[in-house]
Amino acid sequence: MLGSRSSCETWRALQFVVHAYAFVLIGLAEAWQQNLPAKNSVRYGGLNTEQIFYGNTTATDYFKILLQDQTTALIGSRNVLYNISLDTMKENHRYYWNSSEANYEMCQLKGKSEDDCQNYIRVAFKMNNEEMFVCGTNAFHPMCKMFNLTDGTKGVEEVDGRGRCPYDPLHNSTSIFASGQLYSGTVADFSGSDPLIYKEPMRTERLDFKQLNDPNFVSSLEYKDYIFFFFREIAVEYINCGKAIYSRVARVCKDDKGGPHSYRDRWTSFLKARLNCSIPGEYPFYFDEIQGTSDILSTALTGIDDHIVYGVFNTPVNAISGSAVCMFNMSDVINTFMGSFKDQEAMDSNWLPVKKIPEPRPGICMDDSRTLPDITVNFVKSHSLMDGAVPSLFSKPIFTRISLQSRLTSIAVDNQISGLGGQHYDILFLGTDDGRLVKGSLHSNNGTPEFINIEEVNLTTNNTKSLPVRTLNIIKSVDGKPGRIVATFDQHIISVPLDRCYLKKNCQECVDLQDPYCAWNGTECINHLEIKSSFKEHFVQFQNNVCPKAVKFDDKIKDTMLSEDNNIDSNLARCPSCTPCYTENVINSENVREKISEMPVISLGDVIGLLMMMCVLATLLIGFAAGFVCSRYFRHASDPFSSMAVHAHHQLNRLADMNGGAEIGTAPFLPCPNNKAPLNLLVNVTKCKNDTLEKNLDSSVENKTLQKVKKTYI
Repeated sequence: MLGSRSSCETWRALQFVVHAYAFVLIGLAEAWQQNLPAKNSVRYGGLNTEQIFYGNTTATDYFKILLQDQTTALIGSRNVLYNISLDTMKENHRYYWNSSEANYEMCQLKGKSEDDCQNYIRVAFKMNNEEMFVCGTNAFHPMCKMFNLTDGTKGVEEVDGRGRCPYDPLHNSTSIFASGQLYSGTVADFSGSDPLIYKEPMRTERLDFKQLNDPNFVSSLEYKDYIFFFFREIAVEYINCGKAIYSRVARVCKDDKGGPHSYRDRWTSFLKARLNCSIPGEYPFYFDEIQGTSDILSTALTGIDDHIVYGVFNTPVNAISGSAVCMFNMSDVINTFMGSFKDQEAMDSNWLPVKKIPEPRPGICMDDSRTLPDITVNFVKSHSLMDGAVPSLFSKPIFTRISLQSRLTSIAVDNQISGLGGQHYDILFLGTDDGRLVKGSLHSNNGTPEFINIEEVNLTTNNTKSLPVRTLNIIKSVDGKPGRIVATFDQHIISVPLDRCYLKKNCQECVDLQDPYCAWNGTECINHLEIKSSFKEHFVQFQNNVCPKAVKFDDKIKDTMLSEDNNIDSNLARCPSCTPCYTENVINSENVREKISEMPVISLGDVIGLLMMMCVLATLLIGFAAGFVCSRYFRHASDPFSSMAVHAHHQLNRLADMNGGAEIGTAPFLPCPNNKAPLNLLVNVTKCKNDTLEKNLDSSVENKTLQKVKKTYI
C-alpha cells in the first residue's frame, strides 16, 4: 500500500512538472515574439545547380575556406589544397600534401581510423605574394610548411605545427595572421586535453581550468591593439552548482612579449569575460552557447561611431531548443576588461569581485611587458576572469528562433546596404544545422532595431542529405557584378546569389518582399545595387501605396459583363502597363510553384503554443482520472468499517431469504417505522422493535465472533 501511495505521489509530481514545462514553453513562445514566417521560401533545386563544388566524392573532405578574395578562394580539405573560382565554382589549381608513412602508421597504432589518419589542411596565410604558410593535421601529428604560389611547389622542410593547428579536423579551432604573427586557439596534445591560445613562443597556462576549461573556439578577430578570441567553455565560476557552458570573449595584446623570468613564455595580457546574450526580465533567459561571429563591422543602426560584432548563440542541447542573434559594441567589450576581476577564495566559496588590485593594473598593454613586476604577472595568471559580462546592444537579441528541427550555426553580414529612400540596412545571412540559409534585414526604426525575416533557402540538393552549414562567406556586388553567398559544408561548397528578386513577377510582390536589394523598375524586380545610380529615380522600393491596387473579383466580373454588353474591352483601359490582368483561369506548373511559394506560413511559435495547450488539457484529464481511481481504491482499502458493512449486508440478505425476501427487497438496510429506535453500533444497523428481524440480527451477532472496532463515544 505504501508503494502504491508513493506511486500516486510520484504521478502527481510528474503531472506538475509537465504542466510547469508546458506553461514555460507557452510563456516563452509568447514573450519572445519570434519566428515571424519568412516572406519567401526557396529550394536550391530551383536555382542554378552548377554553382556547387565537390572534392573527393569517396570520403569526407571537411572543407574549410582559408583565404578568400573577390574572385577566388583557397580551400583546405583532405590531403589537398584547392584554389577555386568563385564565379564558376570550378577548380583552378590543386596542391597535394599527404601524411608521411611513419605518421600514418603511428596514428593507426594509437587507435585512430584510416580517415582520421589523413592530412586535413586547417591553417593557411600568405607570407608575401609568392609564399604561403600552410598547416595540416598530418595524421594527428600537426605539421606546417611553406608553399610557393607561383609554381605550386612546396617546401621540403616541415616544422612542428603543435599549437598552430588542431590534431582532429573536427576540433573547433581558430587562427588569425596579424602584424606578422600567427595567433591561434586550439589544443596542444593528442588527447585534446591541453587547450591554449598561442603566439610563438607565448601561450596560456597548461591545464589551468581558470584560464581555459575545455573551450570550443569559434572565431578570432583583430581590433586596434588587441586580438580577440570568441569561444564557449565550461563555466568555472558555476562549477559548485553543476555544469554549465558560457560564451566568452578573450583578448591579448598584440605587443605582449611575455613576462619576466619564468613567465617569459606566458601571456601577461590574457583576460576573458562572459558574453551576455539573453532575453531580459526578472529571471533572464540566456542563450549561452556561442556558435559563430561576423567580422567586426561598422553599422548605421546605433548612431555611434563605433564598431560592432554580430554573434549567433544557442541554448543547450537538453534545454528548450532556441537560437538568437545578438550585437556587441566593441567599446563595451574593451570597457568590460577595465572592470573588476573575479576570484574564489576557497574551493567551496562563491566567486566575488576582487577588492585589492596591484599596480600597474594587470592585463594592460605595455611597450615591454617583460618589465612588469612579478606580482602583477602572477595576479593576471590566477585572475583572468572579469567580474562583469559584456552586455548586448539594445539589451536583448535582435532575432530569436524556436525550432525543434534546427539551430543556427553560422553568420555573415553584408553591412550598410543603402536603400532607395536613403536608409541603411544590415543584411544578415544565417546558416542552420539542417542545411538552410536564413536571410533577414536589420534597420533602425526610431532608434529601435527592426528585423525582417526575408527568406529561407533550403540548400539541400537531391544528391546530398541535410548537413550543417559550417561557415558563410559573402562576395559583395562590385561594379555591376552580382554578389554571392558561399556556404561551406563538410562534403561540398555551394554558391548562391545574394538575392532572388527575379522570382517576383509584379510590383506588389517585389515591394512586399521588403528586401533591401530588390526594387521594381517598371517591368521587373531587380537588384538595384547592380544598376547605375542615374537610372534609379523611378524605381519603387518599400512603398506600398505606389503599386496599383489589385481589382476585386466581384468588380472584375461586373466590369467584364459590362464590357461584353458594350463590346468594349474595358480591361485594357484600366490595367496599368506594369501589372498584367488575367481574365481566364490558366494553371501551369510555374503558376503552381508560384502559388506554393506564396502560401502563408504558420508561425512555429503558434504551433508550439497550440500543442502545449493540448498537452496541458490532456494531462489534466489523465491526472484527474488517475487521481479519482487512486482515491477510490485506497479509500476502500484503508476503511476499517468497510469489511463489516459488507458482512452485515450479506447477513441481511441471508435473513431476507429466510423470511421470503418480500420485506427487504434489494435495499442494503431495512427502513424503520420509528425514527427513535435505538442503534446497534456493532453492525451499524438500526434496530427495529417488534420485528422478527431484531431477534435474528441479535442472534446472528451473538453467535458470530466480533471483530475489533474503533471505540465511539457519544
